Parts: sequence; C-alpha cells; structure tokens
Amino acid sequence: MGKQLELNLCRAGFYPGRFPRRWVKLDGNMKTTIAWTVIAVSLSTAVAQTSTNVDYLTLNLKIALTATTNGLPDTNGSIVTSKSGTLKITSASIIDLLSGRRSFPLGKIVDGNGNTIPHRGAAVMTNFSNAARLLLMQGLGTNHDSIFVVVCDVRSPVNYDVSEYFSINTRGFPPATDNAVATTNNFDLDTSEQTATTVSLNEFSFDDTPEAPDAPDRFAFTVDGLATEQKAPVSFRGEVIDPSATRLLNSTVAGTGIVTNSFAVLKGTIVANGPRHESK
Repeated sequence: MGKQLELNLCRAGFYPGRFPRRWVKLDGNMKTTIAWTVIAVSLSTAVAQTSTNVDYLTLNLKIALTATTNGLPDTNGSIVTSKSGTLKITSASIIDLLSGRRSFPLGKIVDGNGNTIPHRGAAVMTNFSNAARLLLMQGLGTNHDSIFVVVCDVRSPVNYDVSEYFSINTRGFPPATDNAVATTNNFDLDTSEQTATTVSLNEFSFDDTPEAPDAPDRFAFTVDGLATEQKAPVSFRGEVIDPSATRLLNSTVAGTGIVTNSFAVLKGTIVANGPRHESK
C-alpha cells in the first residue's frame, strides 16, 4: 500500500488491524480509550522517574561570631600589659577551614524496601572555591530524620557532607520530656501536619580536627543560646510530601572555644534560613 494512501486512511480514522493489509476504523470511544492509555503510561513513567530522587528542604547556614582572645603580653619594668584580640568567624571562614579536609559526596541509593535514601560516597579531600556555601539539608518524606551539613560549591553540582565537624543539639531538663516550648502550634491529628513556632536552648559545636583534639592548629568552639524555630509542612505540586520541616532557625549565642591553642570567648548569631525544596 502506498505511503500517501496509508496517510489518507489514518486521517480518516482507519488504523492497521491485526492482519496485514486489513484496516479497521475506530469509533470515538476506542480512540478515547487509546488516548487515556497513552496518558496513563506517560504519567506512570513520570512518577517512576521522580520517585528515584531524594527530596530535601535546604536552608542557608549563616554563622556570624566574634571570638575574643588574649593578646601577647608587653612587659615594661614591673608592669605587664596585654590587650585582647578579636577574630571574625563566618560561614566562609568555616568553609576555608574545611577546605582540603575529608568530606563525603552526598548521593543516593535504593534500600531494601525500594525507597531512595541519602548515601555518602567515598571520602574525598576537596579544595573549595570562594563561591562555596554552607547549607543545612533536611531529608523529607521517608527520609524525614536525615539531616546533613554540607558544603555546596557552585563550580560543581556535588554536595559535600561535612556533618562530622558539627554538632547541633537542643538542651532539655530532666525529668521533663520536652526540649522546646511552642509559642504557636497547629497540629493535624489526622495527617500529622504541623505548623509551629518554638523557642528552645540550642547548642552548636564545631571542631575542624575532631580526631586530633591536641592538634596545634585546632579550631573548635561550642556556643549556645536562645533559638527561635519555625516549622511547616512541605508541599510539591499541591501534594504534601512532608508533615513538618524547619523553615527558619534563628539563634543568638555565646560560648567558648580554642583558636590555634588560644582560649577564646565567642558571641554572635547562627541562622538557618532561605528554605527551598530540592530533589536530588
């Protein structure tokens, strides 16, 4: 059969049957059934593709501390004079300290239940650029309890997990089982969706050489203070994918530390903000 004749038959609503050179005409219902079948297959393929990623709610982790240290003494006769020195500690300076140290590319694998979960790759030592950012990545859905501190360098699409250098805790007071006070709270008993603002006492620690506390160039500190946290459900395309995740964490802190073997007193703020949903 000629190509033009076949084209004319298709335009007229005829389609090849089971046997060679046998053409059948489809009625409206059959055409609709075929169309919906094609759409269903396309949608199922799209769902299968999106379910292979890990969903995160990512926040910018902003550290802004001032460390006050003892200065070198100056002796004039019997009088010894010394002045304190100050050092600014920011997210950028923290990234500089971690540059060239061990980190883990953050990827994904499928577990035995068929769920895609975060997975740390083999350790690498990466020199980060000046454009690198410090992030807090919260796993969503079935990965709700997975939280990572990462360095994201714009020159590379890889997120480098540096969580081993950080510790974030909320202080309680036994025998009380709560560790935060909700100033506002809306909790849905049916869906477990929660929108809340809480206050708590948060402790934040950093140590660039956790495996060598006696290292001569160690940079480490622990600060704590009042923290305000905002939580809300995370939705994607009109569907709730996580009942509650942190959208803002604002802490005013103070504490102590050590900077190249010099004792330091620190104060400042630690903020996690700018929430965005990412699928990786």
